[in-house]
Amino acid sequence: MHDYWLDADCLIQSKNGAYAFETFPVVWKFLEQRIEDGTLAICREVGQELLKGNDVLARWAQTQKDKGMFINPEAAVQKTMTDVSDYVKAHYVPHQAAHFLDGADPWLIANAVVHGGRIVTHEEPDRHLNLNKREVKIPDVANHFSLTTLQIRELFVALGARFD
Repeated sequence: MHDYWLDADCLIQSKNGAYAFETFPVVWKFLEQRIEDGTLAICREVGQELLKGNDVLARWAQTQKDKGMFINPEAAVQKTMTDVSDYVKAHYVPHQAAHFLDGADPWLIANAVVHGGRIVTHEEPDRHLNLNKREVKIPDVANHFSLTTLQIRELFVALGARFD
């Protein structure tokens, strides 16, 4: 069981913002260590999103892939992916559901449901009242499946990270 599942956006925003590789390599080494010890996980589909880039994050993701750190979806995750898909299709307008289901996010949720753990993402719930414009967000779907989401800074606090 992994305690936390990483979404691509928390890594992308970290790389582009407060935790840039050049400035805070210790943060990325911490993440690597927590992935290696099984505390953090990256599902295959999130890994594939990270590998699409042509930057330092894509190179970092490739080293993680080479270490076998992307979790492949087994039968239970694939079955749960059907449950996630059915829920999203039933509660969101078709174009929003299709956009969400085309990416890694539903796989991230399915992995967390099957394996346990919390999801680390920078996404916030969509508070839009017009259902036709409401985006499918990880925290909203995760909540339906009784999953907790948190942001990366909250992850660091939870894990007692110190970057002195």
